[in-house]
Amino acid sequence: MRSSAAVLLAGLAAAPAAAGDYETWFAGKPGGVACYARSYDAAHMASHARQRVVEIELDFDARHAESEGNRPSRFVAGLGVRVRGKKGWYTNSMLCNERALGGVDCSLEGDGGELQLQPSGDGLELRPQREISIEGDDFISFGGKASDDNVFILKPAPQKVCDASTAEFR
Repeated sequence: MRSSAAVLLAGLAAAPAAAGDYETWFAGKPGGVACYARSYDAAHMASHARQRVVEIELDFDARHAESEGNRPSRFVAGLGVRVRGKKGWYTNSMLCNERALGGVDCSLEGDGGELQLQPSGDGLELRPQREISIEGDDFISFGGKASDDNVFILKPAPQKVCDASTAEFR
């Protein structure tokens, strides 16, 4: 019995460590650039009257690291949304960290709110932890108890999709 446990432990010690969510979803993507997005059509929006978000994107670019650099315990990502009844994109930066038991927690700048990321198929499930607020030409908010904006399933998207949310700032 002891010898089989020792063999099992030795095998586990020799196994390579699995890549964490930061590496898998963000930094390990080609060029250290990642884009996840979702766009809702008119039929979906008509059937979800309490949903404000029409388009949402989550982006990461390792080149935009702060002076100490991006790492699993502290990295910068971006969030962009277009909402019903407003023109243009609302964007904000987020400070994120990989959770020890899987997933990622993010806090939006300016006390804009918190969200959690979990794997979902080939993409990410984004869950606001309370109402999210973002400043653009004015302020928008989404999510919360009386909202249909509390879970978003984002799929990998071409970088041009995420670039569209910040095109007016370039």
